[in-house]
Amino acid sequence: MSEINGTGENSLSVKIAGEILKVYADEGPEYIMRMANYINYIINEFNFKKGHSVRQNILLVYATLELCNALFKERDNKMTPDERNYEKMFQMELFSHKKTQDQLEAAQKRLSEAERELASVRKDLDDFINMYDSEKKAVEGEPV
Repeated sequence: MSEINGTGENSLSVKIAGEILKVYADEGPEYIMRMANYINYIINEFNFKKGHSVRQNILLVYATLELCNALFKERDNKMTPDERNYEKMFQMELFSHKKTQDQLEAAQKRLSEAERELASVRKDLDDFINMYDSEKKAVEGEPV
């Protein structure tokens, strides 16, 4: 079933990987159907290559990777050498940022563990001091 909403977007209910989804696009229902059919084609190809049925979430990840691959190749073919260099620098910066973020998260985890250990040591020390004070008072004959 297709319909057009108030913003001029088209919507169409399509079946992708066995699920009925309502898809919105500026393009017409034929275009939406082409997209759904292509995704189903990729999923069916993957199942055929594997020779057995694969879990739906794996199929969708595979279809997403396949579509990204096609998109990146098309985009890369249209890029100038300067744009490709910029893209490489961007990807390297993104990777560096991710690595730094991972290192920060690991350091935060170690800090939290050290803070918990310090709290435990402080409690043990306080318990020892209280016990020492109590024993000292007992030896000196003071009321505990």
